Amino acid sequence: MSYLSFLGSGFLAQEGGNSFGLLILLLPVAAIIYLTVMPQRKQRKKQAELAANLSEGDEVVTIGGIIGTINFLEDDQVHLEVDDDVVIRFSKSALSGKTEPDGGDAKSSGSKSGWSSLFGGGAKSEES
Repeated sequence: MSYLSFLGSGFLAQEGGNSFGLLILLLPVAAIIYLTVMPQRKQRKKQAELAANLSEGDEVVTIGGIIGTINFLEDDQVHLEVDDDVVIRFSKSALSGKTEPDGGDAKSSGSKSGWSSLFGGGAKSEES
C-alpha cells in the first residue's frame, strides 16, 4: 500500500512540471502509426490506379501469380483468359499489376536493384 502511495505522490509532484516526459512517450507511438499507415495508403492508391487503367487485352498478373489477358471488364470483376478457351473471373482487387510488354517481369530485366547492387551484383554468366 505504501509503495502505491509513493508512486502516486511522485507522479503528482511531476504533473505540474514540463511535458517532456509525455512527449517522449507519444513521439514513438506517433512514428509507429505513421510508418504503418503511409505504406498502406500508397499501396491502396497504386491498386486504385491499376483498377482504373485496366482495359481489354491487357496482360496482368494476380496476387496468386496467375498471368492472363483481360477478356471482359465488369464493375468490380475482370475475366482473364489464362489459356486457350480457359477464362477465370477475378475481383479487380486480386490483380497485382500489369506485366511487361516483353513478357518478363521487371526484376528479371538487366537493371540492378536491392542487395545485389550494394555488393556488386554477383558473378555474371557468359553465354557461348
